[in-house]
Amino acid sequence: MGSAFGGLGILSGLGYYFYKNSKNLQPGYVCGQKCPYQTIDSKTYQEILANKKKYTYLMKASEKSSINSNYHHLIIPDTEIKPRTFNTVFFELPMTNNANINFRIIQVSKPYKTEKNIPDLDSNIFTNPKDKDVKKVPTYTKELNPDDGFLIKNGTISNVANNVVTITTENMSNKNNQIYAIIVELWTEIK
Repeated sequence: MGSAFGGLGILSGLGYYFYKNSKNLQPGYVCGQKCPYQTIDSKTYQEILANKKKYTYLMKASEKSSINSNYHHLIIPDTEIKPRTFNTVFFELPMTNNANINFRIIQVSKPYKTEKNIPDLDSNIFTNPKDKDVKKVPTYTKELNPDDGFLIKNGTISNVANNVVTITTENMSNKNNQIYAIIVELWTEIK
């Protein structure tokens, strides 16, 4: 009973955020809530990509990613999302020595539409997902190419209460299912 109510509480925090900020969105799926996904190092990343050639959008995303021994990666292979829904993946940050963690979200999909430079398929990272104080991490768009389906955003995670964060993808389209893949690169500044 306790875990059921705890799970509902966690989802309600994220649900409340989207209720306030994205009218008419419904949850799609949540992955890694009880056991968050783990990020992988560059060597494992290369090995995994060598075996994932059937994932069209993941392979396109990998063309824009960097192989760097200081990076950790989160891989979300080709995934379908329905209109007016959001998908959430819980994952653990690879390093939390109270250092700022830089990240780059590489999202690739079928072509999408934009309104005032806001894509109708968008991914964001949230900190403190298991608390009532869920916060969206500010990002800046490095590449916005709706015709080719690319969206690349950078940001920095700082002052996290714990090392579990989420990446949430929203499909704001009213009509179309969308297929997307995401690679998140994470690194700390070398001092």
